Amino acid sequence: MSQQLDRALKHRTILSVTINAHPHKFAFFNRDIGDYEPALQGAQILGCRAVSSRIQLDFTGKRLMFWDGARIYYRPEPMPRDKHQLFLQLDDGSCLRVGVEMYGGIELWFDGDEDNFYIQRAKTAPNPLTNAFTYAYYDTLYDPESLSLSLKAFLATQQRIPGLGNGVLQDILFQAKLHPKRKVLTLREQERHDLYDAIVKTIREMRDQGGRDTERDLYEQYGGYVTLANRYHKHLRCPCCDGALSKESYMGGAIYYCNACQKMT
Repeated sequence: MSQQLDRALKHRTILSVTINAHPHKFAFFNRDIGDYEPALQGAQILGCRAVSSRIQLDFTGKRLMFWDGARIYYRPEPMPRDKHQLFLQLDDGSCLRVGVEMYGGIELWFDGDEDNFYIQRAKTAPNPLTNAFTYAYYDTLYDPESLSLSLKAFLATQQRIPGLGNGVLQDILFQAKLHPKRKVLTLREQERHDLYDAIVKTIREMRDQGGRDTERDLYEQYGGYVTLANRYHKHLRCPCCDGALSKESYMGGAIYYCNACQKMT
C-alpha cells in the first residue's frame, strides 16, 4: 500500500482537505480536527513509506499517518465522496479518500512532536521484512515478562514485533504448528526456531504477493496471498490433515486453529 501511494502521490500538492465529514465513534485523531485542514491544504507530498503497520505521508515539517482500520482509496480522476473521515483533492485531479470501518487512526504529526509508544517501537525495533530481524534479536524477546504469556499475546501485544496483529498471527502459528493459547514457557528450542522461521516466511510471502486475500490495496484489488484461517474462511479445512478448523473467542478477538496439527504442549 505504501509503495502504491508513493508512486501515485509523490510531488502532488493538496488543493483541498475535508476532515471528519462523517463522524465515526472509533475514528481516532491525535489532535483537534481543526488542525488538519490548515496544515495540509497547499502542502506538497514528498513521498510515502511504511512505518510498521502504519502508512506515513511525508511533508516538509510534518507527516500524516494512517493505522489499522483506516481504509484508503485512490482515484486518478474525481470520485464520489461517500462516507469518509478524510478526503484530499490533489492538483492533478486525483483524489484520496480515507474511511474508517470498525476503528482506525488518522494522525497528524509535526516535526518536534514526541512520538507515542507504538511509533517509537515501529521506528526502532527490527522489522521481519528486513535482515535486521535476526534470530539472535528475536531470541531476546523471550524475556521473563513474556514467558507466562500465550503465543497470541506474545506475538500481538506490547509491539514486540511492530505491526504483527491477530490477522497475521493465525497463519504464522499454523505454519509453525503451534496453538495460539499455548504458553511461551513451554516452547522447546526447536519450536522457537520454527516460530521464527514462520514469522519471517509468512510476512514476506504476504508482502511479496500483494497482501492477504482478505485485504484490498489502493485500487481496491484483493491481495494474492491466500490466508489459511480467518473470519472469511472459517469453514476451511486444515490443508495438512483435512480436519475441521476450530474457532473461538480469545483475548478480544477470534482465533482459528487445527486441534490435530497445532500443539498445545
